[in-house]
Amino acid sequence: MTDNPQVLYRLYDQFQQLLYVGITMDPVTRFHDHKANKPWWTQIANISLEHFDRREDVEEAEARAILEENPLYNVVGRPAMGPVKPTVSRGTARQTFRADEDLWETFGASVEAAGAKDRSVVLRDFMRWYNREPGARLPKRPSNVERESPAAGTDA
Repeated sequence: MTDNPQVLYRLYDQFQQLLYVGITMDPVTRFHDHKANKPWWTQIANISLEHFDRREDVEEAEARAILEENPLYNVVGRPAMGPVKPTVSRGTARQTFRADEDLWETFGASVEAAGAKDRSVVLRDFMRWYNREPGARLPKRPSNVERESPAAGTDA
């Protein structure tokens, strides 16, 4: 363990969504490494740096940040959830989609009840139908999904 000055960095996209949290003693070199090796680097719009005197302190702060702030691309430090594997379809880049948590969870339950593979499959099918692509059809909906409270503005 070293007591050289340490930096905890957070990388954000243009919407201030936290993409990655890391530790370094040399941010410039570390960011060059990310740029060369991480496909998500082009999403970075903002960087925050937090300085620490001791490695032990910065490691503790990083672990806490990963667990509490849930950065999109951190894999290490998620023991309870397991590694996050970004979903890529046919070589397309991962897109960020924002939705209220209750709407997202209800949608996930509906997708599961309909027997679909995952939410991204249903969303892509819907987008193809919405864009009027030849042969596109609306995704299959479940016959009924129990909800504690229906999402506002929806129709059955």
